Amino acid sequence: MASSEVEQAAHSAWLEERRTYIGSSEVFELLNYPQYARGCARALGYAKLGVTPDFQVEENDALLRRGNILEPIAATIYEELMGRKVRRPAMDGHGHAEVRRHPIFPWAAAATDRLILAGHGGVTEVGDLEIKTRDQGAYHRIIRQGPFYGDVLQPQWSMFVTGHKWASLAVLGIFGGLPMLVVDARRDEEMMQVFQREGEQFADRVFGAGELPDPAFPATDQRCKVCAWRQTCRGQEIDQDELRELRTMSKASRELVQIDEPELAKTLQDIELLRKEKEAADTLLDIAKEHALELLGDREAALVRGFGKVYRMAASRSYFDSITLRRMEPEIYERYLVHRNLGTSYLRTYPYKEERNVDSSK
Repeated sequence: MASSEVEQAAHSAWLEERRTYIGSSEVFELLNYPQYARGCARALGYAKLGVTPDFQVEENDALLRRGNILEPIAATIYEELMGRKVRRPAMDGHGHAEVRRHPIFPWAAAATDRLILAGHGGVTEVGDLEIKTRDQGAYHRIIRQGPFYGDVLQPQWSMFVTGHKWASLAVLGIFGGLPMLVVDARRDEEMMQVFQREGEQFADRVFGAGELPDPAFPATDQRCKVCAWRQTCRGQEIDQDELRELRTMSKASRELVQIDEPELAKTLQDIELLRKEKEAADTLLDIAKEHALELLGDREAALVRGFGKVYRMAASRSYFDSITLRRMEPEIYERYLVHRNLGTSYLRTYPYKEERNVDSSK
């Protein structure tokens, strides 16, 4: 056999073995937690039973390759950053980490990225290390909101399988100076019970009886709309949504290709979230300015102790396209245009500038 055929056969065998257990990257699906436009135990059941999907969705193998390439770099950065030592688990001879099964529940398995060794960096017992690489948008989303819940579940699942009492999640940003976020976590015994209960139910039904879990949420959920098994599973319930998507694609000015790009989907969701947050912030800003005008009373100008100068400016009609100007030139808008809901006047403020310490003896 040619080497490429051997590699393909080994990869196929690895994929076949994956169908016999629940891995750490699939826990959010087991628990029906929405993430990456996925998160459905029933869809996970279809995959484990090897049911042919209704729609072949393009997978981005580049993300997987990126993670594999950067994983040893991230492990080295983790060692230097935390002063700890890590060791790579045994490999299966085909480029995959050796899968470790739970000693009691064989349906649970994990291929932990690294083991954190005891005796270095204040570590007194072996722990598990899960490594993630994120682009700039996803990384800053983590800064604002914390790690993705699916990423938080992975170290807990690893501990469920290995029996270790603690683990680390290392998130490597793939921009700038490769910043790294590290979150240590202790074994959550309540979560272990959830894993056992939900995992046994899934395993008995899927691995044991060859049946699917019941639907856990309405067919109107976004996860159903993009699911690869959506017609086989709940086609009659989502036909109208599917028809709407087909019409959207047919009316588009350019041909649309449906893709499965988790990081892109999450980044676009972040954009929508930030847009809504900005709209809410703008509303709160207007309310605060109106309140400041009330507190200023009939005074036209004042030096406010602890802040700086503030002026009451007379409102004048503007014939500019204020909506476009606010979007394109927010600083000009803030300085020259009248804010909505502020009556016949508006504020212009000049806070104190930060001053460097000056040696009075000179």
